[in-house]
Amino acid sequence: MNNEPTLKFYPESIIRHTPSHVKWCESTEEIWEQIEPIKEFCYVGKMTLNELFLFFSQRGKASEPFLRWWNRNTIKKHIHRFFKQCNNIYFGNIFHKRFLKLASIVKMLQDLPIRNQISGIVTNEAVEIHPGGTRLALKDFYDEPVPVFLYSKLPLDILAKINKQNIKILNEKSSVRYFNDTITITPPIESYGVRQFHDYPKNQYRKTNNKVIVDNVIYFLKQNEKWIINPKLPKK
Repeated sequence: MNNEPTLKFYPESIIRHTPSHVKWCESTEEIWEQIEPIKEFCYVGKMTLNELFLFFSQRGKASEPFLRWWNRNTIKKHIHRFFKQCNNIYFGNIFHKRFLKLASIVKMLQDLPIRNQISGIVTNEAVEIHPGGTRLALKDFYDEPVPVFLYSKLPLDILAKINKQNIKILNEKSSVRYFNDTITITPPIESYGVRQFHDYPKNQYRKTNNKVIVDNVIYFLKQNEKWIINPKLPKK
């Protein structure tokens, strides 16, 4: 599988390019050293997934690329792609990009609560989330606030300006990724994507007219023609 970021649908993207450089940090002090020179553009705090979605989707023209991405990444689209050829799939026998997102969402639901931060950028031209975009699929199910790091050239009042006292490394190490003068912070663990694909549980996935069942557990339900996460699943 080609692991390079695709720009086919994201011509305005900043953080879907390969970073200009990456700095791995193993302490809060090391992360602060990377952030301090551009701290005036960095914000941290906690938001729910739904609050994040509303913030990123309601910024006018800058939200258009984000909304185009979202419309291709709904739970309905992920289910359709996953079961495009067959309604009964043993995940241990497959490895194809079209299976990635739904399997990632199932793994996220199994790993709750969400502990790692979501990173994003805000400019006049575009808003982008990475890492953490796939977690937005849980926005109508998981309502606990999650850690958020935003890099913004525009003033924000939804989060606090970053300082040495309100930043904290959440893992044994995290990477600060530079895209020219823009940064994101990426954790190495509890990640979901191409590099973790082979480590996902080897589950049996089955789809009926109104359910998606993984190893005898109902993960998704179809209600009023809309696919949702089963509200009875545990959140912790």
